[in-house]
Amino acid sequence: MLVEKIFPQVIGGKATLQSRLETEGKENGLSAGEINELVSIVPLKLLNSDCFHDRLTKLWRYEFGRPYLLSNNRPFWGTHMWPPVKHLFAVIRCANRRLAEQERRRYLERLARPEKHQDTLVEFLPILRVAEDTRVDFEVPTGVGGRNVDWRISNSSGRQVLVDVKRRAVDLLASMDRLKAGERNPDKTVPAPTHDVSLLFKSIEEKFGSNNPAQQLQGAWIVTALKQEQRELNRAFGNLTDRKYTLLFLVAGSQESNC
Repeated sequence: MLVEKIFPQVIGGKATLQSRLETEGKENGLSAGEINELVSIVPLKLLNSDCFHDRLTKLWRYEFGRPYLLSNNRPFWGTHMWPPVKHLFAVIRCANRRLAEQERRRYLERLARPEKHQDTLVEFLPILRVAEDTRVDFEVPTGVGGRNVDWRISNSSGRQVLVDVKRRAVDLLASMDRLKAGERNPDKTVPAPTHDVSLLFKSIEEKFGSNNPAQQLQGAWIVTALKQEQRELNRAFGNLTDRKYTLLFLVAGSQESNC
């Protein structure tokens, strides 16, 4: 494993991803048949990942992903390359229950692409805790320019919620570039990160038209690599064209605390 070369002191034990998924299944009360069904749908490229027990967080993690690239193609390692096994288990279990076979196959194919793994993994954040009897539809058209969003959540009243999921790390990479370049405060501490909050909504606003909120709510669930400034966020949200958003979810910080 790459982690053995980069940060070996964090490793408290090793295992295969398959064995850890099976353990997660048992701890969640699944039968042997249900566990086998879940493991069988995981693409082999992903299932063959190795796992380690993280001494710092006490979590089992699997190694799958690519480092961020800073300026001059310098690699930047992070926990996005070693996600918790329990989060993958939760997503695969939810995908197995919520998606039709063809949708599930397409989703899992994207999940098995290392460069897209985290972006694909977080797509399920808005519905992991949605009640089983609540209808959800995946990758649905918004009616604007042939564009789709990730989820439509419907309730018995007839009102629906459209949610697009995005993962943003631009400000984190900019901060790491400043740090690598040697930038420091006068007291030698690391400078505070700066944010271009408008980038959080890039490519999202254009997907939605204006709608009656009594009939349809719409918005975004945005996973950010760094915690955002509330005042800046509110100002950027207030500047959205025509105030088309009637709902906004923002997940500040790593998705590790939200799966």
